[in-house]
Amino acid sequence: MARIAADLAAGGHRPEAFAAAVWQALGRADAGFLAGVAAYRGHPWRRELADPPAVWAEGGSRLLDYGGAGPVVVFVPSLVNRAQILDLLPEATMLRFLAGQGCGRCCWTGASRGRWSAASA
Repeated sequence: MARIAADLAAGGHRPEAFAAAVWQALGRADAGFLAGVAAYRGHPWRRELADPPAVWAEGGSRLLDYGGAGPVVVFVPSLVNRAQILDLLPEATMLRFLAGQGCGRCCWTGASRGRWSAASA
């Protein structure tokens, strides 16, 4: 900070003016970000694909059974996207595709505050 203040003073700029300009730039960036989030949330598209049956549920968490006859694989979606990102449309679903390839698996959706074990499924 001291170096920035010295550079501003050497150039004849007031530190208060620099701070105000930084805050204005941050405000514009925040406004753009918030407008983008609002546009994303307000988009009319909604997923119409039905969820497969849940083999376990607790609170807002579910373990969904996508079928398949092979070894079980549990998919845990990222914290950024909902689990539906792996199963969006009938023609664009990674989880149902893998079931058709013989991979038996489940998808964890949501988060639970409770404890889960294989015995509770």
